Amino acid sequence: MSKKTEQYQPSIAMFQAVIDALPFCVFWKDRNSVGLGCNQALAEVAGLASPAEYIGKTDYDMPWTTAEADFFVECDRRIISSNKAELNIIESQKQADGRVAWLETSKIPLLDHQGTVIGILGAFHDITERKKAEDAHIANQKLENLAALAAGLAHDFNNVLSMILGSSQLAAMKIEKGCEPADVLKYLDRIEKATERASKLTGKFMSYSKQGEVTKTVFNNSEMIEDVISFMQPSIKSPIMHKTTDVNSLLFADIDQLHQVLNNLILNASQASSQHETIMVDVTNHNIDVLDERGLIPGPYIAISVIDAGIGMSEECIQSIFKPYFTTKESGNGLGLSSCLSIVESHKGSIIVESALGQGSTFTILLPLSKAENQNAIHQSFSNEVVRGAADILYIEDDLNTQSAMREMLQNIGHKVTSFSSLASAVQHINESPDSFDLVLTDYILGDEECGGEHILNSVYQARPDCPVILVTGYFEKLNANMKSDSKFSYIVQKPVGIAQISQIISRFG
Repeated sequence: MSKKTEQYQPSIAMFQAVIDALPFCVFWKDRNSVGLGCNQALAEVAGLASPAEYIGKTDYDMPWTTAEADFFVECDRRIISSNKAELNIIESQKQADGRVAWLETSKIPLLDHQGTVIGILGAFHDITERKKAEDAHIANQKLENLAALAAGLAHDFNNVLSMILGSSQLAAMKIEKGCEPADVLKYLDRIEKATERASKLTGKFMSYSKQGEVTKTVFNNSEMIEDVISFMQPSIKSPIMHKTTDVNSLLFADIDQLHQVLNNLILNASQASSQHETIMVDVTNHNIDVLDERGLIPGPYIAISVIDAGIGMSEECIQSIFKPYFTTKESGNGLGLSSCLSIVESHKGSIIVESALGQGSTFTILLPLSKAENQNAIHQSFSNEVVRGAADILYIEDDLNTQSAMREMLQNIGHKVTSFSSLASAVQHINESPDSFDLVLTDYILGDEECGGEHILNSVYQARPDCPVILVTGYFEKLNANMKSDSKFSYIVQKPVGIAQISQIISRFG
């Protein structure tokens, strides 16, 4: 190298000055994820006096949480072992000032002259405000969807109420005339079916009221899609068809979030179908053999495709539709599809788009099939069989009408029931007569006690650790967040609950 060339080679000090001037954080580590250097921006968020203090430290020496450090190191390991970059990673980071920031991070492998990976180079910038806007939109979008769907749901509720009112009046008339029981039972059967239908509609409203909670369970994919279609169809003019190759496929996911994603995609499809063409929801099995550019882990997946024959999109539009704030609608804010992608990616999946102008669009959601270890999360099904018993049951319910109905149901199938409407009286009975009952049924909210069911659970657990406690509640959206005790409910069932279902639940603990 000539002296003239050497004098233009940047010094380490000059290099450090350049990266210190960058408005985002830069760092590099060795193969063991030990820090080799960083810029001033990263030193500040890590609470270091200077970039020099970063050298020799690991993520576990930084202010980040242990879970965050685990995630960062695991990401480093993948990049080093695969020699492949990982770009635009969305992750959280607890910083030195106690603030939790959301970052968009990219990492690439560092190579020596022989092409051997010797470490990683990373950079990230703060996207907290963008993330807040996206999260707020996820909640607001539910309200917008409810407004769009309200007319169809109101129509369904009015149909249910009309069926209940008409059937109950007809049953009363038949009884007054001294008709045979069979003539009355058919009206009672209609009322029961209408109540079950109303319960499903109520469940939809409750799931839409949740904001940001993620509760994963195992569920039947086909049943979930049928629920979405029945929810969406009254509010759009395009007919929705469902086709699947496997009606028994299971997913381990947050069913409410997937409802939201499918609702959004179906609504978009209907808006793109100016002639109200049929929208197809096609479900197939899909296998990924090797880690691909989308970062999907090899294994079996389910592919849910929402297909429309609408106006379609240009290639330029396809490349931008998942970007926050990008929209093709006059009144849109561009966060709908961005939120959808975030939800699907949080489930270790992806969304693939195929479209052409004038030829419609296909949005395919790829989600991993449920693994065997998740099978215990499946909600057990119930038959119409009423199981008789002879248990001594302690029942706590503050609504006297509900309490009376449940008590009478249980007594009619052989059980002895002691009931209370107040938390204090129930706890006193548990403490004074802990051996007087075989099983406890309780609501969660008891009068002014929002966590009354938990107090009952703890009292029973202290007096009779082996006694089953079954929660029968109508609204437990915040149950997991409120629960602070180590003891757990033996079973949780959502109101309304019929005689066959509650009899089978009790028999499982007999």
